[in-house]
Amino acid sequence: MSNLINDLLTVPIKRYLTTDTLITKFPPDFSYSKNKRYVEIVNVNIFINDSKIDDGINAFHQPKYVSMHSDFVQDRRDLDSFVQFANMIYPKRKKYELLSQQLDFTIWFKDICGTVLNSNNLTRIDDFYEHIISPTHKRKIKFVLELLLVY
Repeated sequence: MSNLINDLLTVPIKRYLTTDTLITKFPPDFSYSKNKRYVEIVNVNIFINDSKIDDGINAFHQPKYVSMHSDFVQDRRDLDSFVQFANMIYPKRKKYELLSQQLDFTIWFKDICGTVLNSNNLTRIDDFYEHIISPTHKRKIKFVLELLLVY
């Protein structure tokens, strides 16, 4: 009987987490788990409205070659915590082990030139972020990140 209980206790828990914010809290049961903890990337999509003509036009597009980075990538700081490219379908999910206790995580995006798309001057407005590039140029950014937490 005790083997059955031990077997049940060692079965990993899997839980999906979807976010559209740059800083997101992990669920407490994941953060404080004594088991090994993994973050798998299910999907990440980013949409950008870079229209200089009219703020009223919501002409969002999915740019190619936008990389997503996050501080939950603890073993690859040399690559600026690169996770994967957004708006791409991967045949196999990327999986990252959390090496230390972490209550929340931060994500950021970079374009092909390495320019950070979501710097400190972002403002959350409804369901998107607004990035003021110049007084006449505002960039709207929307994204959705879906993770599978295994612990």
